[in-house]
Amino acid sequence: MRKLHLGILLTVMMFGHNFVLNQTQTMQKELTLIHSISITQFNLLYSIPSAVSILFIIPMGFCYEKYANALLWGGAIVLSLGQLFVTIFGSQSRSHYYELMMSGRIFEGVGAEILYMIQGNMASSWMGKYAGVVFILPEVGEILNVFVTPWTFKNWGISWSFFIGFLACLASTISCILIYYGLKLKKPKKSPSRENIQELETN
Repeated sequence: MRKLHLGILLTVMMFGHNFVLNQTQTMQKELTLIHSISITQFNLLYSIPSAVSILFIIPMGFCYEKYANALLWGGAIVLSLGQLFVTIFGSQSRSHYYELMMSGRIFEGVGAEILYMIQGNMASSWMGKYAGVVFILPEVGEILNVFVTPWTFKNWGISWSFFIGFLACLASTISCILIYYGLKLKKPKKSPSRENIQELETN
């Protein structure tokens, strides 16, 4: 796998999370009406997942070297599962659906933090001077959300708006699968040497 291919996959890996990060904020008015919640309860959709992610990611950092394979798969699946919860339970007003949507947001946060950790390690190790490009390009997802989500909500409804976010997260999961089978997580333990780079470009 060449560096260009890896850079694209690492970018797509975080695109889904950046797209759905503020998707609920884009539809704040509609969600507060659907679930009959206050602004404080709506804001909890951000603060609680953030708190859980912080507590969860600390021990995960110590597990990275030994369980990188499981973390790559786990982070991708948890991210997509979280958005699936938001898609199913966020667009309907039924008992406990707000809590279930909150669970989805927590899954999204935890999954995204795991993928951020993996992206940071792999980009720093393999991409060299292009690592910064890999870190910044996924922010395009957050910009697209500002335009795509209101348009899909207006024309197709809230369920389709969340489903577009799920497809973005699914793209991130597919990217993780391709990275896994393309590199098999043979990441260097130190800063990339000339041999590391040559191996990446010739494999």
